[in-house]
Amino acid sequence: HWRILAKKRCDSAEIELHWAVKDKLPHGLFTNRQYYNINLAFKESLTNALKHTGTSEISVLMDIKDGYFRAEIKNNLGRQIADTLHAGKGLHNMQSRIEEIGGQFDYQINKESFIVNFLVPLDDTHEGK
Repeated sequence: HWRILAKKRCDSAEIELHWAVKDKLPHGLFTNRQYYNINLAFKESLTNALKHTGTSEISVLMDIKDGYFRAEIKNNLGRQIADTLHAGKGLHNMQSRIEEIGGQFDYQINKESFIVNFLVPLDDTHEGK
């Protein structure tokens, strides 16, 4: 579902998408609230990358390890804007949504890229190998 969404949005903006999911995410991995919040945060991260960074490519990494779901959404900075980016409403909303479900949210900006990370605890039945 997320891959299809990201591909459609990237294709329509002529942005290259790199998708890396370590293992297939099991059905029923998330509670309804977790899925809802992660879904909104993921969509917002795509919107931010497409709308505010002048990116030419987006990379998405998702995996399960040590009882946590991890997502990293990274985009290159197509314009010299690293110094002008700031935490706006979208980043604040993503952080609130991920923290509401007991997760951790952070982002990094450097001269080449903008990276958003989610780390969400899962119950032990979905722990990665």
